Amino acid sequence: RAQVRRFTSDLLRVLKSQASKQLLVSELHQLFERTLGRTFDPVDYGLCYLEDLLSQLSANIVLVSGEGSELTIAIPKREQTPEEIERTKQFASQVIELLSHT
Repeated sequence: RAQVRRFTSDLLRVLKSQASKQLLVSELHQLFERTLGRTFDPVDYGLCYLEDLLSQLSANIVLVSGEGSELTIAIPKREQTPEEIERTKQFASQVIELLSHT
């Protein structure tokens, strides 16, 4: 279980290094090495195959979709509630008003 948490943490670091917060599984080895400075090996996390590691991930933290070489790993995007959207608009208006006084 601790090794799955460590894999999740490392995977999130790799995903966050991407502007789109997602990657194709086929890109994982290269991006893992570029981001973390070491080669990716599922055995380091106690399992033999990447597919086994991915099946252990919580869908709330990392979203895995597609199939085969088109398998995509992404950080799920949370939709803003109407209340959050309204508060953001109010905040933007307040910032514009404050900046116009300087």
